Amino acid sequence: MSKICTVVAVVLAAASVCQGQQTVSMSLIHHNIKSGGRPQASANSIVDRMNSTPQKALVLVNEANYARQYFGLPHSGWDYNWPASPHEGRGNAIFTRNAAATIIDSWTLNMQENWTHDQPKDPRVYPVVKCELVSNPWIKFHAVDVHFPTIRTGNAPARQESVDRLIQLSQNKPDDPLIICGDFNMNAAEATQRIADVIGGRLFSNGSVDHIIVRDGKDVSIDAVTVTKLEKYGSDHYAFRYDLTFKLLQKVIDNSDSGFTASGNWSTGTSAADKYGTNYRFRQTASASDAAKWTFDIPAAGNYEFFAWWTQGANRSISAPYILPDSTVVSKNQQANGGSWQSLGTVNLSAGSKDVQLSCWTSNGTIVIGDAVKMVPR
Repeated sequence: MSKICTVVAVVLAAASVCQGQQTVSMSLIHHNIKSGGRPQASANSIVDRMNSTPQKALVLVNEANYARQYFGLPHSGWDYNWPASPHEGRGNAIFTRNAAATIIDSWTLNMQENWTHDQPKDPRVYPVVKCELVSNPWIKFHAVDVHFPTIRTGNAPARQESVDRLIQLSQNKPDDPLIICGDFNMNAAEATQRIADVIGGRLFSNGSVDHIIVRDGKDVSIDAVTVTKLEKYGSDHYAFRYDLTFKLLQKVIDNSDSGFTASGNWSTGTSAADKYGTNYRFRQTASASDAAKWTFDIPAAGNYEFFAWWTQGANRSISAPYILPDSTVVSKNQQANGGSWQSLGTVNLSAGSKDVQLSCWTSNGTIVIGDAVKMVPR
């Protein structure tokens, strides 16, 4: 029985600015390379594909483990997630060239059910990566490489397990965009009904078994997807190019996120019911320069509106001084309007690292609350 090696290349373009909206285009090329079951030839095909891929690219390989022993790891210039197993069904791999994106996390979706393909075999494993674009670090996304078992007698539980694992992934990773690509072995209508609609995503394909499902994140949306069918590999597989556009919707930095910094004079509170997230920081007001900071990576020059979230209370300052990146000082009454986003104003900024600060230098005898700050392109 012939094997199919599925290769997906992701080509990244530079950021662009359209009327204050920051976007980045990405082309995802999905290849199916017929190997005829020859592991050395399959490994050579993978290497050729990686060598011919543009510098800013990711590569996903489907059913690759039968070629694993013939493939040199690590491959120069590429990071990877390639689960080791002798079983073909456990053979997906994801590579990313270090000029394009950094794998900041990687793991596998492990199936619990055995699957039947003429005979019982081990459960399938789908590799997952969380990537951050090198040129645009405000874009982070999860990608998963899938290959559902074909419809055969007795393997319905395994196919359902694949569906369930993807739904679980979407629920566990709600903040970043999610890209699911590969061989679904189901038509577009079924994949839409069973997966895309359930996770709040969208399916794009003009093929019969190979699809891409995308789901927006909290801060970044996949704003547009176009599909181009390329050459055909094997009996039922085509190569596809998926052109995607990411758009920055907003960027939220909570006090528990890495973009927030404050001195040890800022205490942590949890009791207020109207907090953002699980906690917040607070400090006694004083005639001192001891500001909490939220640091944003501005992707491109443009107008940005900033919002603050605090917990309200009678002991809060009525003039909490927020300092915007252009040094504008905005005083807010934190005894009111807690538990919601309150605008601090819109400023025109150049690209780069910018701080929003909350000073404690205001009327003594109260506290200031440092919780979350949000940035929205305008």
